[in-house]
Amino acid sequence: MTEERRAKLFLIGAGPGDPELLTLKALRLLSDVDTVLYDNLVSTEILDYLFKQAKEVELIYVGKKCSEKHVTQDDINALILEKLSQGKQVARLKGGDPFIFARGVEEMQLAKDAGYEVEIVPGLTSGLSVPVSLGIPLTLRKKSDAVMIVSAHELSDEKFQSWSAFLMIGGTLLVYMGLYKLAQIREGLAQMNLMPAILIQSGTLGNEKVLYSTVKEIPELALKENFVSPSILILGRHIMAL
Repeated sequence: MTEERRAKLFLIGAGPGDPELLTLKALRLLSDVDTVLYDNLVSTEILDYLFKQAKEVELIYVGKKCSEKHVTQDDINALILEKLSQGKQVARLKGGDPFIFARGVEEMQLAKDAGYEVEIVPGLTSGLSVPVSLGIPLTLRKKSDAVMIVSAHELSDEKFQSWSAFLMIGGTLLVYMGLYKLAQIREGLAQMNLMPAILIQSGTLGNEKVLYSTVKEIPELALKENFVSPSILILGRHIMAL
C-alpha cells in the first residue's frame, strides 16, 4: 500500500439532507474512500447522489433509532477499528455535523488511540441551516443577537429554567430531539406558552413540513399533522418577524 492510501478515518458531516448542501470536500472524499459507515440521518437522496456514479465502495448502515433494534456504539467502534486494521480508508458519514449531538469526538479518539490518522470534515447542522433555507431569522438586528442549540434528550427543571431565561432576553432556541417531548417542553416552559414556535420536519428534503405555532399549541398540532423525526423545534420572539 502506498503512503497516500494508508488507513485513515474521515469523520464527515452530511448536512441537513439536500445533497447539494454537502461541502465540496465531503463530496471529494466520499468518492475516494474504501468504506462508508453511515447513520440513519443521512438521506437517501445523499446516498443516491454520491454513489450511483462513484467507484465501487462498501456501504454499511450503522443507524441508531430509539424505535427499532439498532447498531450499538460499541459495535460501530469495533467496525471502525476492523476496517482500519484492514488498511482501508473509512468515512464515518453523519447527518448534520459530526461533532454536534453526535459521537464524533469518541470515534476520533478511538482511532487516534489505535494509532490511525483522523480528518474531520464539518457539515451544516440542521438547526442552523434548515431555518435559514426557509427564510427564518435566527438572529435579527435589534431583536435577537444570540442562538442556543440544545437537546431535549434529557429534560430537567434546571434546563427549562435556563431555556426560559435565554428566551426572555430575546435569544433563539434550537431544540434537537424534541418532537416526542413537545408536551413536556410546554409544561416546562409554562410561563412562555405564547412564545412563537416553529417545527420543521425533514428540512431541505422533498417531504419537508413546516408548522408555525406557539409553545402552547404546537404539541397537538404536530400530532394532528403527523410530524415524524427528524424534526427541529425553533423558539424565539422574533422568528416570525419576516
